[in-house]
Amino acid sequence: MSNVRHRSSDIKQINSFKNYTGIIWVMDSFPVIFIIFKVAVLGTGMFFAVKWHYDQDRKARKGDVLTAVGKISAILALLLVGLLFATFKLASLLGLDMQLSQ
Repeated sequence: MSNVRHRSSDIKQINSFKNYTGIIWVMDSFPVIFIIFKVAVLGTGMFFAVKWHYDQDRKARKGDVLTAVGKISAILALLLVGLLFATFKLASLLGLDMQLSQ
């Protein structure tokens, strides 16, 4: 009777080892799968970005491009000022001393 119990515990250990090696395989293969997915997504995005810019360049005139660049620059500058303000506001809420000392 004790041999039967001993054998079943061996089987449980073997099954737990199989599950453990399966987890290790998933952990080892995750970077490979993630990098392949990342390259596929970024490659597709870059393809469509280049295609869109190429199509826009063919359509746009020089004045339209300069106007668009000016608008985008103004929007980015306003977003930067807003981010700076939000950062200082969050820092003051957290109790950090953000005053410039002379």
